[in-house]
Amino acid sequence: MDSLAIGLILLSAVFHAIWNFLAKMSRDKYVFSWWMKLFELILYLPLSLYLFSTGEIKTGGWTIVLLSGIVHFVYWMLLSSSYTYGDLSLVYPIARSAPLFVALFAVLFFNEQLSTVGTIGIVTVMGGVYLLTIWGMRFRSWSIFRSKGVLFAFLTAFAVTAYSLIDKQGAQFFPPILYVWLENAISLIPLTTIILNSKRDEILPEWHYNKWIVIVSGFLGLLSYSLIILVMQTFQVSYIVSIRQVSVVFGVILGGTLLREGYLKTRLLASIMIFIGLFLITTS
Repeated sequence: MDSLAIGLILLSAVFHAIWNFLAKMSRDKYVFSWWMKLFELILYLPLSLYLFSTGEIKTGGWTIVLLSGIVHFVYWMLLSSSYTYGDLSLVYPIARSAPLFVALFAVLFFNEQLSTVGTIGIVTVMGGVYLLTIWGMRFRSWSIFRSKGVLFAFLTAFAVTAYSLIDKQGAQFFPPILYVWLENAISLIPLTTIILNSKRDEILPEWHYNKWIVIVSGFLGLLSYSLIILVMQTFQVSYIVSIRQVSVVFGVILGGTLLREGYLKTRLLASIMIFIGLFLITTS
């Protein structure tokens, strides 16, 4: 994997951590997600229309982007639930713990080959992710695994695994920004139905209090994942998803310093494992 690809993934990770931090600051996590996705469509509409008019999309691509949109809808609901019930620095590392699952399924279904060093790197990254969560709690109580926030975070990780494998295929059919824009448009349909039926009274207050972080998050959210789709067109999905998990370090720093969630020093120490794992992955 070349330095440009690694740079794009790391930039995506920074953007991802920032918009997740902003999402945690929102009043109603579900309504914020709806506003954010709506602005993703608005902000990137002109560019998406241009890309659509200048490219030819194969039939198989539409099936994949439809499936991706459905899975992303599930992901957004689970992520919103995670932030409703848990701290950013607790649930974010768990929600981003997909690489081991991605690597397993990529080998089984896409015939990807993982070197020994690369495999050790992935395992090391994931060890750091879980230490950020468990060691940061100082092994205080295993009851954290029975909390709603942690439960939804693990379910979010499985959703990330699913859409990562789907999007590896979809990346071959569309320009990256157009692909992400389309799957967002699809996922917004059921999300809008739910928000209008159950959260109608929260729509305007959320916009009133958080309109600027909605706009910023919408810009960063689509751009962040478009960078990943771009790299997916060339490189192995298992390595890409693993390297992107450096975002958990940024998430822990933001949660510990700006949201004052605690356990910052121990979680930062555990994050050293993530950097070691990244080094092993990128040099394998």
